[in-house]
Amino acid sequence: MSEPFEDPRKTELRERCKIAIDAAGHGLVAQPLTFRAGEGLQGGIKGDVQSLDGDEERYSYYLRLDPGRAVPQWLVNLARVARAGQDVTLFLVTGARHAVLERSCRSGQVGLLLLTEENTFEMLVDPTEADADVVAAEIATKARDARRRMETKLRLNTGSIEDNYARVNDLTVGMTSTVRDRYIEGVEASASAWDEWGQRVSAMLDEAAANGDEALLGSAEQLIEEGAGA
Repeated sequence: MSEPFEDPRKTELRERCKIAIDAAGHGLVAQPLTFRAGEGLQGGIKGDVQSLDGDEERYSYYLRLDPGRAVPQWLVNLARVARAGQDVTLFLVTGARHAVLERSCRSGQVGLLLLTEENTFEMLVDPTEADADVVAAEIATKARDARRRMETKLRLNTGSIEDNYARVNDLTVGMTSTVRDRYIEGVEASASAWDEWGQRVSAMLDEAAANGDEALLGSAEQLIEEGAGA
């Protein structure tokens, strides 16, 4: 059934979408629910069609007639809200592939389904998977922030060690030669430990940023938190 004044092309796409929903083993929702979009966002998450899978998980489908245009920001916002905890998975449905739409859906984490000529769904963009380029950029930014924290910590600690070394004569007054030698060796060992710590963390941050390795970044951040004495 078409909506009042609906584009006939959208009506056709809606009916084909219903066939694809049935082919996927989902049940069509006769009375779609509207999920609250949240503060600062207009409307809600409803879509043109909704379905329920065998586990009663709800899916909302927004039909797209023009695949050559990027996904609109309002839909990116709704997809973000859905991922944040709404009891619905949001998909954009198109009848033809286009790099512009796919790229924008991937970067915005908007699920994208291709409605094939056989009236089945082919997933082009999984809404649960972040775009690799976006993830890599986020990790690179975090790595830069972590490097600044590392350099600050290294500078403060090596500065303190250098001050102690420069004042070694004053600080070791009254010590026996053996104790004095041990003290100096301890200062030198601390300086060496912080230097090795800085090189190790720096190398880890370089590798994490280059490979988009979030686990390695986490390990580097833990070392920064612990310092050279860990």
